[in-house]
Amino acid sequence: MSNPFHHLKHEINEIRLTGDEKSALRQRLLVFMQARPSVRKPIAARHIWQRSPRVFLWTFIRQPMPILLLILVLAGGGVSFAAENTLPGDALYPIKVHVNENMRAFITVSDEGDVAWDIRRMERRLQEAETLAVEEEFNAEVRAQLEERFDAFAARVEEQIARLRAEGREDIAARLSSNLEAALRAHERILAELATDDGEHIAGFAVRIGLARQAAVSGRSELEAHVSAGSSTNVQEAAEGRLRAAEHKIAEVTEYLAKWEERLGASATAQARARLEVAEKTVADGKVKLEAGAYGEAFVLFQQAHRIAQEAKLLLEARKELNIEVSINVDDDDDEEDGEDASSGDDAQEGDEEDKENEDEDEDEGEQDGGRSRGRTDVDALEGMLFRLR
Repeated sequence: MSNPFHHLKHEINEIRLTGDEKSALRQRLLVFMQARPSVRKPIAARHIWQRSPRVFLWTFIRQPMPILLLILVLAGGGVSFAAENTLPGDALYPIKVHVNENMRAFITVSDEGDVAWDIRRMERRLQEAETLAVEEEFNAEVRAQLEERFDAFAARVEEQIARLRAEGREDIAARLSSNLEAALRAHERILAELATDDGEHIAGFAVRIGLARQAAVSGRSELEAHVSAGSSTNVQEAAEGRLRAAEHKIAEVTEYLAKWEERLGASATAQARARLEVAEKTVADGKVKLEAGAYGEAFVLFQQAHRIAQEAKLLLEARKELNIEVSINVDDDDDEEDGEDASSGDDAQEGDEEDKENEDEDEDEGEQDGGRSRGRTDVDALEGMLFRLR
């Protein structure tokens, strides 16, 4: 009988990065090195391998990340790559969360990038929960494990956003909070859909994500108010930057939709296009505010447009990867709730009254059906793997 470990080793050794992935990784490493130049004077600097063996070994023992990288280089990068599609309970899952993800965090070169990656790690835990729910393997043990990891990163994100705000970088904090809200809103809907078939564990997890989403909405609204109250020049720059981001996101989703239209089906395609039309209309409204000098209101509207497009993208991905019929449409209350943030005074109060009147009409909207799928490819995480560049 053949040794299964030999077969696994052979399969792992066959895994390689593409040329584009290698180029992207090299570029990221160059940016990282440029952002962290040596603090020593050139004359005094010596390469680590020029020192005595004792100093060389002690340096690596004292630094967890370098020794981790050394082990990966010596062992080969195939294991790291193979771990990317693992789920809680799989043998290589610890490599995914403790090695790959920490390595990606290690090479992040900005505060905003740090928070964005922690938000992405929260999303990865939600995607794992969704995949396990589809496979009917989401049990109490898995729920406890994923909730613990999710809560840990949620606390870190909250702390980092608070620090950005304290440092006067409210526009960055608002952007990150808006992105977090879009991710949580989309995954809350996906989990709620899956809960109809899976039972109490995934339903309870969905409720937990809903609470996190409500907190994100509150934090984002407060940050947007602070951005709007800033100096005119700073608010204008923030609004213009968010305009570019919203337009880029809409273009990204449009391209994704065109690529996967046949697989997504006519219904999902029509729903997604309708959402993109809402996002484009919101961008147009924001441009009117921008030209009128109402930079704070423009910033809020561009944030809203970006969220609409981002949520549509996440829901489309779920339909494609998990083969579930989650609706791309959202309740009108969601958009009206976002739109209120761009208003003030009597306009905001009138919007609240309209929301209350329409609440019963939107109450029964929901999603149905489910499916099965295994694994979710995460291309953006490949950038964080420092394995063999052959």
